[in-house]
Amino acid sequence: MKGKTQKQKREIVVVHWEDSYAHSGQKAEKEWKGYGTGLCVSVGLLTQEDENQITLAQDLFYHQPPTVEGDQFRNVFSIPKACVVAVEKFPCPIEYGEAALLRHRKK
Repeated sequence: MKGKTQKQKREIVVVHWEDSYAHSGQKAEKEWKGYGTGLCVSVGLLTQEDENQITLAQDLFYHQPPTVEGDQFRNVFSIPKACVVAVEKFPCPIEYGEAALLRHRKK
């Protein structure tokens, strides 16, 4: 990849969703009435989406031979679509390679 720059189109997504919520302690039944599920917000790079789930990655490591072959993701998690309240998507064009790295280092 020396001297070459590659471009990708990815999306950053903000997922608003409802999750189970664990409550602990000992209380009378009527004291538990106000407890329930939790509303969450998760943000990441979209890696996969289908009718059942949306999958996000916290980190993307660009293709960097010889140490990283192909793009690699870290901290990947999937959210069931049945729990999703709303999804916001933002374009995230990615440019990488030696030429892009040199431009970044000159800033």
